[in-house]
Amino acid sequence: MTQPATGQSLLAGLVGPKYDRYYAERWARKNPGWNWAAFFLVILWLAYRKMYFYCVLFILFAVVGHFIQLKLELPSGTGTAVNLITMILFGMYGNHWYQRHITRQSKAIRKLPAHRQAAALARQGGVSWLAVLGILLLFIALQFSLFIATLMVTGIPHRHAIEARGYSHISLASKELPDKTLPPSTHFMPRW
Repeated sequence: MTQPATGQSLLAGLVGPKYDRYYAERWARKNPGWNWAAFFLVILWLAYRKMYFYCVLFILFAVVGHFIQLKLELPSGTGTAVNLITMILFGMYGNHWYQRHITRQSKAIRKLPAHRQAAALARQGGVSWLAVLGILLLFIALQFSLFIATLMVTGIPHRHAIEARGYSHISLASKELPDKTLPPSTHFMPRW
């Protein structure tokens, strides 16, 4: 007969090898302190720690934030500032959020019958490099999609816009630049 998991062993099983070396000591404090991995890696840290619900929230927040920035025509530095604030918040509160996540998981596992706890612990516990890879691939696809969406919202410069700036499509085709410097988005425009 399988023994039910106890408090500390269940937490250690859910967190993995870093529990004894890092998280047990941090979570014993009133303030769990700064987490450098959460600060630098943000969503990758969430995926590695199997906090998938928070990954989805983070992605939704990022996509909505990107479109708000485009629609309100906020300066590009706004996105950088929001990213930095997000990183600081994750560094400050990452340990606390992870503790809450693990505590919720351990309560759910304790409610299971003893014979199902080991399987649930194996499935939900530890870390996931596969999730990190998945998030990286999703991030690349999302960045490409946001790039295409941005081009659709802001528009791609076309011949009339280029000619209105004083450039001709002939000078672009022959790569002879007029006195004015072309904007970077028009350097490799096709001939019309």
